[in-house]
Amino acid sequence: MTEESFTVIEPGSDLGKRLKFTKDKFAGYLSLKDNEVWVSVIISRKPGKHNLTHLFNRILKLGYVIKVPQPFPHMEAIVKAKGFVRTSEYWDKVDENIDVWVKQADKDSMSTQSPSTDKKRSHYHKDTPVFQCPACKGVFGNRSDLNTHRKFCKVTV
Repeated sequence: MTEESFTVIEPGSDLGKRLKFTKDKFAGYLSLKDNEVWVSVIISRKPGKHNLTHLFNRILKLGYVIKVPQPFPHMEAIVKAKGFVRTSEYWDKVDENIDVWVKQADKDSMSTQSPSTDKKRSHYHKDTPVFQCPACKGVFGNRSDLNTHRKFCKVTV
């Protein structure tokens, strides 16, 4: 991983608002790389209100992968409890592999089902549209979410 390939997501920014990452709930920042939201430096302004759970659910609902690098013990306990999988990725800044906890959106956490690979739009239930990013294949429940994602998507086709 290289730091240059990340886009910073500030609380209350356009994408931050879309993710429900707001200034009243969080301090810090998230990072976006392709269809991955990296959670490394955030603090809940209202501990015990399940804001992190809501944030994770929203990120997954929008079709992003969540990655948490080198979490502190408290965060590690949270990601373990939420079903994240421990992986290892090379980080060029420190010239070694680091632990990265990963959770991918599944059908239960997303608002829609993944469309077939040959279609840009499909249907989950009778009238629920599904929109797919042509670059990263992220799946979105409405055109507005897709359009917001496409502004920040770094994957090229």
